[in-house]
Amino acid sequence: MKRKTIVAAMVIFCLVAGTAAGVGWYAGRAIAPADVSKKASSTAETRTDSAIADDAQNGESAGTETVSVSVFFTDNQFSLLHAENKTVPKTTSAKAAIEELIKGPADAGHIRTIPSGMTIQSVSIEGDLARASFGPTFASLYPQGSAGEMMFIYSVVDTLTGIPGIERVQLLVDGQASSRYGNLDLAQPIQRDESLIAQ
Repeated sequence: MKRKTIVAAMVIFCLVAGTAAGVGWYAGRAIAPADVSKKASSTAETRTDSAIADDAQNGESAGTETVSVSVFFTDNQFSLLHAENKTVPKTTSAKAAIEELIKGPADAGHIRTIPSGMTIQSVSIEGDLARASFGPTFASLYPQGSAGEMMFIYSVVDTLTGIPGIERVQLLVDGQASSRYGNLDLAQPIQRDESLIAQ
């Protein structure tokens, strides 16, 4: 009798233990899909953040379109204009080109044409005419001699007329028309002079 009771107890114990183990095993399997889903979600978020960063970077690059312009300096004889290629923002290429003139040449054999201290206020374009407005110092700063004056004026004119669509240039002082610069007549717009450009 005791033996039957012991055997019965052992059978019950085994059944209970097996049931508990089965529940634990099932519970462990039920958690796994949630973990995988969480990892997949985390990976997706990382890819999305990376894509956003790439899009932002690509957008910045696309927003800074540039063009190459020929900017003219002179030689130590003030006899001819010599081109240097500069990269400038496309949307402000005309004003940026004159700013490059003001900075001076990169080539050691070239001489600046715009006197140091002169500033450019704006360059407006209407049809084929560009109006370049210099600061007040335009009226008081002069290059060396009449040859220097010629190189200055035509370095501006030939630089601007090298930009597609610009055929004539009028030089202004503080937004107002200027009749003369040294020995040169500025009353009318000036056209490009190819004969002054070194070949």
